[in-house]
Amino acid sequence: LSPIPFSECASRAADSMSKPRRDKGIAMTARTVGHQEVILFHESDGTPVTHPKNRRQMCVAGDNEKWRMSEQKELEQNMKNNTMTMTTMTRRELEAAGYEVISSTIAYKPRTYLDENKETVLKDRKSRICARGCDQLDSHEREIYAATPPIHIVRIILIFATECGVRPQQADVESAFQIPVLKEKIAIELPAGLEYDGCRMAILYKSMQGLRQGAKVWGEHLHKWIMGYDPRIKCSIKAGKCVYSIWTSSVKMVFARWVDDLFGFSSDDNKAFNDLLKALGKAYPLKIMGDMKLVLGMEVEYGQGWCLLRQQSNIKHMMEE
Repeated sequence: LSPIPFSECASRAADSMSKPRRDKGIAMTARTVGHQEVILFHESDGTPVTHPKNRRQMCVAGDNEKWRMSEQKELEQNMKNNTMTMTTMTRRELEAAGYEVISSTIAYKPRTYLDENKETVLKDRKSRICARGCDQLDSHEREIYAATPPIHIVRIILIFATECGVRPQQADVESAFQIPVLKEKIAIELPAGLEYDGCRMAILYKSMQGLRQGAKVWGEHLHKWIMGYDPRIKCSIKAGKCVYSIWTSSVKMVFARWVDDLFGFSSDDNKAFNDLLKALGKAYPLKIMGDMKLVLGMEVEYGQGWCLLRQQSNIKHMMEE
């Protein structure tokens, strides 16, 4: 390699940046990547369905009006759930009042499903407001993770369930991070260009995605509910306080929580575990998914007296990376 004179560095860099490049099959240039519109498919009325990666892409997307409606719906849902409330106070006024003020961002996801003809159909456009936890680097919060079971616990649950002749059940708590009440005084600033009722600052009453302590606060909240559900429930401290069991002569139940997911079984044809899930569903928005078919990215296959964990999807994802 021959050295490049310092005087030519700027011109060489400009030439390189102006050349088209390929990024996962999409031709683009470095100057337009921030505004690159990726159209997934079109709705029946011809409206394009895009998947913006940030708000700048959303603003120039062909379906930006529908994405803006999705943003307002997300904010309205947060108000309805008492997750936050908008305020006319400025950042300086909030900080003077003792609030930790952090910025936020919006994540966009078009949710789809396959119809009877195996065609991709749009279910809805989902926007999710997330706090930027990177602004909390100087926060007093140090322990920020929710306890999760190691992989061998998943295998043990599958083995016990197979021995009992049942299939583990699975459930997901929806919007789990927005359930626990915050102890700290935190406020967020909405992303640039986004307002609600003319306000850009919001005071948080509950946790939300992106907060450093979000996963930890939710984990502690769910753990408290589980331990109060039945006095017979025991928690395994060695497994990180996220694996629970009832082991008596009449019923044997083992289950685990993985952030906002729960999976487990009970020897009475899953009656005891399903009763627990029903009680949890009365307390929080819960999606009961039935037989555990996918766990930690691994597919679960069942047979007569056996079960199998497949990791094709994990391997495929690793190869794509």
